[in-house]
Amino acid sequence: MLLSWAILVASAVSAKLSAKQRKAKLDELNGQGTKMAEIVATQFKELVSDALDSKADYTLVIEYTALPERFGCKICDEFHTDMGYVAKAAIQGDKPTYFLSLDFGGIQMQRAFQTMGIQNVPAVVIVNGKGGVPKDDMKLLTNQIRKERSFIDQVLSFVGIKLPDQAFNKVSKPINFTPLLITAFFGLTLCSVVYALRHIIFNRIPAALLVIGFCVITTSGYTFCQIRGAPMKGRDGDLFAQGGRMMYLSEAYILMFSEVGCAAGLVIMNGQGPLRNAVGLTMAFVSYVILLAAFHVKTPHYPYYIADLF
Repeated sequence: MLLSWAILVASAVSAKLSAKQRKAKLDELNGQGTKMAEIVATQFKELVSDALDSKADYTLVIEYTALPERFGCKICDEFHTDMGYVAKAAIQGDKPTYFLSLDFGGIQMQRAFQTMGIQNVPAVVIVNGKGGVPKDDMKLLTNQIRKERSFIDQVLSFVGIKLPDQAFNKVSKPINFTPLLITAFFGLTLCSVVYALRHIIFNRIPAALLVIGFCVITTSGYTFCQIRGAPMKGRDGDLFAQGGRMMYLSEAYILMFSEVGCAAGLVIMNGQGPLRNAVGLTMAFVSYVILLAAFHVKTPHYPYYIADLF
């Protein structure tokens, strides 16, 4: 008795849906063919896998994708969105076309991908209802999809060749205003900052100080040291790190103050009187000599021997 009940339960679980039942479910999922439906592994088995051995009076266009970020598919999200627009534009005739989407991020989706031989995403497979697993010529594989071309045009071209009786309305894709909004936001922010600092920016002395300060901070390597978390000095007390890929904060400070000295000397030389000219020239010259000496310490293999010829 128990064995009979077990057999009945097993047969009920493994019973396949009829073609009419599958079509009714597809109509329900796709809204009578007016949208693309996202299905899970169990739905793939009931609506697609179980129907491959028999003929059907409808066609399936199946999209394979992997939307979660952990899979690293950079174009899957855009491709998935464009496939939705194509599905909405499909004109349903006597033999309807249903658009389905399978995401690799779902549970137990490996079987759904293995059944159609899909190894990379995004991809599109057409099941034309003639029975059997679709051959490669009924697949738009990842290596055939071009990033530089419109995904909508590529899908429409592929479906149009494989399903010549399938017609589409004009695909209406809404305008993406995100880049325009981002550009407008940063442009408005920049204009607001410039307007707020107009008395400083358009005054030559504050503007000169801002420019010189920015150049000093960046060219001295101070920003580089802050980003890399460089120590003040080396373990042996060295002020300069060996090589051009590393520097200490002590080195950045030496360069920074030397550059400030050069700039200050030039500013002082711009004044009137021989004393100011002499002081400014002395500051600029000494600061430049320190910069040159630091460069020599940092790059000892630089061909300074050319100067010995004179």
